[in-house]
Amino acid sequence: HRQDNWKLLRVQPVPIGTVYWAKFLVLILLVSISQAVLYGSTLLLGRALQLPGSPPPEELRIAVAVIPAALPVLAFQFALSLNRKSFVLPVGVGIFAHFVSLVSSSVPVAGIRPGYYLPWSFPLRALQVSGGAADHPRVELAIACAMGWAILWVAQLHFSERGRGRMRR
Repeated sequence: HRQDNWKLLRVQPVPIGTVYWAKFLVLILLVSISQAVLYGSTLLLGRALQLPGSPPPEELRIAVAVIPAALPVLAFQFALSLNRKSFVLPVGVGIFAHFVSLVSSSVPVAGIRPGYYLPWSFPLRALQVSGGAADHPRVELAIACAMGWAILWVAQLHFSERGRGRMRR
């Protein structure tokens, strides 16, 4: 988005919403590839170390569950980065939110762990399904997906309006 390339996007014959969804699909693809590389590396390392047996099937489920669990974070960070020229704010918000999420997930307040309800803790909770940390993993994944799609929808409306030139930076 350097040098105000939004003007270039506006004159293209492609609807601005298509550009938004294409960018987000590339982001999902990158996260999926990274999870596949992580799972494949785990398999290769296990064979290289000659560990007996194969990994439990829940390991693959966990690797796949991280993708929808990360949807709210991806959507929020994606929307934030599309609305800023500089990468500093989105990166700063992401680092700060992850830190707050991790700390508040480990420290109970009045018997509740508030970090469990922050979107940045959803991928971590998906990883902990086999350890019993997630109380209702399917419900949590459904909430994460719903939250992610809601953020994406609102951000797409904003992105489309800005692409039409009705909203100012």
